Amino acid sequence: MFEIDVDKLNQLSKLDHSNRDDDHLLDKFGGIHGLLDQLRTSSTNGLNSSDSNDLESRRCRFGSNSIPTRSAKSFAHLMIQAAKDPTLIILIVGALISLLVSFWHSANGGEEEAEDHINIEMIEGIAILVTVLFIIIVVAYNDWSKEKLFCGLKSKIDSNQMVNVLRDAKLIELHIGQLLVGDICQIFYGHHVPADGVVILSLIHISQGIVR
Repeated sequence: MFEIDVDKLNQLSKLDHSNRDDDHLLDKFGGIHGLLDQLRTSSTNGLNSSDSNDLESRRCRFGSNSIPTRSAKSFAHLMIQAAKDPTLIILIVGALISLLVSFWHSANGGEEEAEDHINIEMIEGIAILVTVLFIIIVVAYNDWSKEKLFCGLKSKIDSNQMVNVLRDAKLIELHIGQLLVGDICQIFYGHHVPADGVVILSLIHISQGIVR
């Protein structure tokens, strides 16, 4: 069993070294070496890749290093969103009023007058509704195309993200989704940080300004 839980790790991930109180928070865990002991890992050997039970227990206890994929919005959902545009709502209301007026004239006016109002007001109402429907379909299709393109790019980027990890005292390359709590990563200049973590050894200065 691990001597540290997810809540404590979340506290460590929010450390602000400009705050002295936060800077001493790591000392409560026994410093870097104490934290490594609580996570049952080593700064020189990393995790044991042959111990499948340990790897699985870490995955079950702390979760995997992946963000749940957001399901793409359906075309019908995008059409409903497009129809919520205030301008389109006003046009729809105007079209319905025009249709209601044409029906009212047909029920209360003379035959010739009613026919004239039906021909004009009904055509106007139907024309507006058809135009609004066309706009909704075009907007929804554009949003659907962008959604599909975004999901494709995100999937491609995620599949190419690799990181150097220390396991069995050897540096190996793993996909970021395979990282586990307790893994020791080697980050080079220009690399993306694959997960929240604590710096064990650094020869460079790291600016957190970009993530604020």
